[in-house]
Amino acid sequence: MDNIRYTIYDIAAGRSLEVGETQADAISAMMANLPANHAMIPLEYGDEEWYFVNGKPVPRPAPPDLAIRWFGVILPDVDALNPLELEIKSTHVNGRFNVTAPRVVFAQPGIYEVTLKQAWPLRSVTVTLEVTAVPEGISLPEGFVIAPDINDFRATFITALYGESEAVARAVLGNPDDTTRQRWLLKRAIYDRALAGTLSASDQLALEQAVKYSGTSTADELALIGQKVAFENWVVMRTEGIRQEAERRMLAAPTCDDVLQAVDWAYAESATAVAEAQTL
Repeated sequence: MDNIRYTIYDIAAGRSLEVGETQADAISAMMANLPANHAMIPLEYGDEEWYFVNGKPVPRPAPPDLAIRWFGVILPDVDALNPLELEIKSTHVNGRFNVTAPRVVFAQPGIYEVTLKQAWPLRSVTVTLEVTAVPEGISLPEGFVIAPDINDFRATFITALYGESEAVARAVLGNPDDTTRQRWLLKRAIYDRALAGTLSASDQLALEQAVKYSGTSTADELALIGQKVAFENWVVMRTEGIRQEAERRMLAAPTCDDVLQAVDWAYAESATAVAEAQTL
């Protein structure tokens, strides 16, 4: 027996809930078990392209056109009584805005992803645009101005700096896995106790086992650990110094562009630190 393709949809919302394929003799049982507000019809009508009106599939309306301009976008059919909801993602601004003007003007140059959010069954539409600096002698047009909040902008990058600093340090140290890191911390603890003159009998035994087959002395093993400790300390202090200086620059930055300059400085200085570490 041939299989039959089907669609189950919500009657009130007119929205497809499930599309699939099943044996013809199973259709009657499926229909009998549908909830009261659901219906089933032959063929597949996914909600990307279709919705249902009075039990019939209808193509969803085409998405509206968002015209891209050098300053931002131009919206269709918008005014104070009919605001449109935009979701904006960029380095500078992230959020949703109820827009009441036909022009959306971005005050800060950058790359923006703009999504016009629309209620079902209308389609949302997304465009990506690069806003350049205002041409010389030209003013920004009037409209719904999207400008970044400098404090939020700073906070986003300052928070990200901690992760970037740790990532650089781990990369320089060879990205050790958890097991390798745990073993190293045990060696470092023994080294610290050796410096403090508090080695226990078990510490001494561990050192002897570590050099049992290497032909080196426990003193040489401790010296080697000491060299690695010094290198790790240098890496941690160098990357933390970069993070602190970048944060200081960001806090002092009067504009978003100045914050981004501090970010660029941090990346450049981190690259220098990686190169320096390779010479140690």
